[in-house]
Amino acid sequence: MKVHISAILWLSLLYPFAVVDAQTPFRVKEYTYFDGLPSDKVMGTYFNAKKFLYLVTGKGISVFDGYRFLTFTHLNNDINAYSFTEDILYFEDREGLKRLDISTFTTQAEMITAKDYSDADPNNDHFNSIYVDQKKRIWCNDFNHIKYINTQKEVSSFLLFPKQTELYDNIRFFEIAANEIWIATPMGWFIWDEKTNNIKKHFHPKLADARIISAFQIDTHTLAYSTASNEIILWDLATATILTTIKTPSDQPIVGFSKTERTIFIHSNKNIWTIDPKNFTTELMFSTDKRIRHVNHDEETNISWIATDHGVQQLISPHSGLELYFTDQKTEKPNTFISLVERGDAVYTLNEMGEIWVLEREKFKKVYTNNENRKIHGLSLIENMVVVNANDGIFWFRDNKLIPIPIDLQNNTIDKKIVKTLITPQNELWVLFSKGKIGRYDWKSLNLINTSFTNDAEFWNGNIWNDIAVDNDGVIWLVGWMPKAYGIAYFDTKLQKFIEISEKHINPEHGKFVGDYYNRIGIGKKGALYFSAFGGWNQVDYKGKITKQVDPFQYNITGSHIVGISEDKNNNVFFATEEGLHVYLRGKDQVARITTIDGLPVNDLTHGYLQLRNGKLALGIQEGLILASQEELLQSSLINRMELSQIMVNGDLRFIDNSEITLHKTENNITLYFSSLAYLDIGKVNYKYRLNSNHEWTEIGHNPEISFNNLSPGDYQLTVVCYDNLGNTQQKTLDIHLIAQPPFTKSLPFYIILAVVVCATVLGIHRYILNKQRSEDLYKRKIKDSEMQALRAQMNPHFMFNTLNSINSYIVHNQTADASKYLISFSKLMRNILENSRQQLIPLTKEIQTLKLYLQLESARLDHIFDYKIVISEEIDPDSLYIPPTLIQPFAENALWHGILCKSGHGKIEIDFNLLDESTLEIIVNDDGIGRKKSAELLKQKGTRHKSYGIQITCDRLNLANPQNKVVIEDLYDDNHNPKGTRVTITIKLERRG
Repeated sequence: MKVHISAILWLSLLYPFAVVDAQTPFRVKEYTYFDGLPSDKVMGTYFNAKKFLYLVTGKGISVFDGYRFLTFTHLNNDINAYSFTEDILYFEDREGLKRLDISTFTTQAEMITAKDYSDADPNNDHFNSIYVDQKKRIWCNDFNHIKYINTQKEVSSFLLFPKQTELYDNIRFFEIAANEIWIATPMGWFIWDEKTNNIKKHFHPKLADARIISAFQIDTHTLAYSTASNEIILWDLATATILTTIKTPSDQPIVGFSKTERTIFIHSNKNIWTIDPKNFTTELMFSTDKRIRHVNHDEETNISWIATDHGVQQLISPHSGLELYFTDQKTEKPNTFISLVERGDAVYTLNEMGEIWVLEREKFKKVYTNNENRKIHGLSLIENMVVVNANDGIFWFRDNKLIPIPIDLQNNTIDKKIVKTLITPQNELWVLFSKGKIGRYDWKSLNLINTSFTNDAEFWNGNIWNDIAVDNDGVIWLVGWMPKAYGIAYFDTKLQKFIEISEKHINPEHGKFVGDYYNRIGIGKKGALYFSAFGGWNQVDYKGKITKQVDPFQYNITGSHIVGISEDKNNNVFFATEEGLHVYLRGKDQVARITTIDGLPVNDLTHGYLQLRNGKLALGIQEGLILASQEELLQSSLINRMELSQIMVNGDLRFIDNSEITLHKTENNITLYFSSLAYLDIGKVNYKYRLNSNHEWTEIGHNPEISFNNLSPGDYQLTVVCYDNLGNTQQKTLDIHLIAQPPFTKSLPFYIILAVVVCATVLGIHRYILNKQRSEDLYKRKIKDSEMQALRAQMNPHFMFNTLNSINSYIVHNQTADASKYLISFSKLMRNILENSRQQLIPLTKEIQTLKLYLQLESARLDHIFDYKIVISEEIDPDSLYIPPTLIQPFAENALWHGILCKSGHGKIEIDFNLLDESTLEIIVNDDGIGRKKSAELLKQKGTRHKSYGIQITCDRLNLANPQNKVVIEDLYDDNHNPKGTRVTITIKLERRG
């Protein structure tokens, strides 16, 4: 089942004075009735031992595996109360109090106590606030009583609320000791003593008088409860004293508690907070406009599940390798951080408004406001000092102020921007402009160096510069747009000249360049250099020779605008595009992509990019900054789970509780549904399988289901593997022993009976023909003609004969694999034809599937002497259009046998599907064969008379279905009136379904 993302929530805890802490953005997926839940009212969730998510709803029990909701028809009653104890669910529905084993999907619910509607007492019809103690006593309440049912199903009842006229739904039970049950109620705390089998008010006045809304046992020593006066009390069981009293946040009643090993959570009807166990302070975690009924936290996946009155919300934390920092500013125009430098332990960042922000000690604060409205192009770092490159000069950034550096820019910045400034190994200050010659200055005196570069004027005036950097060997590299070269050059100190690495003696093969517009330079280890460009990136050695080419044609790269690029400690290459952060995995020689589904707030990362000394990446985005741990980002989000959810056998749902599936003689169609149970975004998990260890792996993408139609008898060991979008494969696999028993039609007795029947039939038919030959000759001819026409309308018998001969040829030449693939395709085609022939109308999808199978088989059989192409216009929904079956194949066959095969050289068949209007479908079959006239001449020369019964029958069928249907056949000619093929135009009046 497809799951829609109904909301994305970014929670930001902002601090005054423009100082921002690291924030935790959560992404929310909402699942409702429209996604498969039996009801939008979800009262609670629970993970069983296998980590399937059970959901208790107003209309029964449902199980979620991350892809689909499994609902049980025998558990679809209204559920009023429930309790999970290990893998046993206790619940109350309209029939009574029941128990269900949820360790598997196969068990039925057991009735514990049925409701009695035959008397006037309403109390025996309710089992609210269910709790099970260590001796399996089931505690609950009705209108006026607290009661428990023991293992012998005997009921003990205690009248505690004689004046109560409505059910309490917030009573909580706690087994403080083996013989003692504490009961939290809106009327105060009570204690049940097993020795006396009696319930009394709590001995402590503070607890006895508490008007409790919710309660929770944090550990063996601590109880927590919320009161109607909006307080949270932590009670020390060991000392019988109050540890602390916390005022509830925003004076909202706390209706629920939950915890993990590290965190305590509280929630009101709309908000969830965390409690710091050290200082007992609260912090808002999540808000929703839905009523929160229950909160469940899965520490292993770091995902929270929130049951609400409008479905269940999946609260997804970002990847642990991402830290996000946002400003508190709201601007009308996009304000992106475009330039980053690292100084000491601080990251200095510049945004498009010319403001400078500093990230230091997990605080993100503004340190400079561009009150002068300077056009600031970027930041540089010179001798551990931040330099600001602006339109009116370059400045030191000291004490949060701009201090001019006294150099003569010679009006270079009037129509150009300063891209970067750096100190060269020769102790010169170089200023790189977007256009023109680099400014060279003596670093000590800041005087302009008159020594000119020896490059010609065209080199400086004909290119646009984007980046300059010094590598680990002291060589200066320059990149930009060089229309007459390839965008990369290095500086030769002896020649005082930039050498373009596209020169023949350096890189004779220019096809290795990914383009001529390079954006950024990345300095790697061991002399490796990386150059990002529009359309990919190159790795270059210290001599300028290209050693690696990575582009979207060879690798899975989304987005052509590649900017920042860097190398991690394992020689993987990270690079940013407008469609996310990509990483070239060196050991796997593949590219993976990290996007918003991994926790990035945006995919466009074409702005500020910097690799920090600690190995993290700093990425500038709109109104914020991302710190990304390269090592953590490459860790898998899979958690080593994999389970079979359900199977369909011959269309019937079946559950299994082991890893062996046996299909009986008549069961040859099976679909298996499974899940990694990581509850990740669908796009982050991929699957593949193989039937036996000697078979090749079959990729099935993101959809975890496998279908086998007409599965051959045999013993299979099915293995399913899952891996994430970064190429990490989890260790746990799904292993299923699948046994398909042979049907009677493939057994030896059947073949013996079949042989006898065939022989008897042949003898009978032979005698019948001899006796009736003269009197029924004409009648038999008509029958045969009708049979041939009907058979031809479905498929040319010559095609089937030739196909079987091709299969036999594969077998004779011991090409069993090819024979098997060919036979499977042929059987699929035959099955499609037989199934379609039973219908007057079939979906266009099925017709196209049959047509593709036919053309594939003919192409393979005829050694691929022709190409075919099927084009479906975008406005067509093939699943909703219905046409007569086997309509197009006769025309395609005619084009092949009388057009393509008669010509010399390679042929082509194209079939186009277009909608002329809402009720008219046009199908055009084009071939580049020899044309009808030439084909007829060839047939005449061979002495062959041929009439296309299939074409005529198809035309008759179309006319019978609707007189407005028509077929037009045209001969095609080139400019010299030479035949160049045939066009068949079929116009059909449509019927829509669904």
